[in-house]
Amino acid sequence: MTIRINQIGLFLSGGTTNTDQYESLGDVISDFIVGSQMYDDIDKSEAIAGDIEYRCFYVKNLSATDTLNNAVVFMNILPSSPVIMSIGLDPVGLDGTATTITDENTAPTGVTFSTTAVSAATGLSLGAIPAGSFYAVWLKREVPATATPTAAQQEFSLKVAGETT
Repeated sequence: MTIRINQIGLFLSGGTTNTDQYESLGDVISDFIVGSQMYDDIDKSEAIAGDIEYRCFYVKNLSATDTLNNAVVFMNILPSSPVIMSIGLDPVGLDGTATTITDENTAPTGVTFSTTAVSAATGLSLGAIPAGSFYAVWLKREVPATATPTAAQQEFSLKVAGETT
């Protein structure tokens, strides 16, 4: 069988009942999918001083029977300069509970972030994700000091690719 696009879901972290993307700071997978906005707008104080914020989500295989092989996650649309987005994998691996951070400005322990995961060829490898399994992924948004406050500069998109047999 083939896994369809609607069988790969991106879910918030922060506990099974978390519905707030701004509280998606690690911990167990939520029952709720990622919305269209993982970050707040860049306000004047963040733009002047600079700011780094983190979010955690899970890639989950919703298929009842099929494995997504050679799965990768990558950023296929990047924000406009000067905002820098990067992604990293939580070291707990497949079906593990992500590191929990105390606030959005605290870096998760053991996560290496990449700004070059921008295609299936350069994406971060999730390996094989069996039916019902999931993998924790972290986002990092860096706003350099003296940036212009705006919402448009932070638009980005993620993609998951893989193979089925």
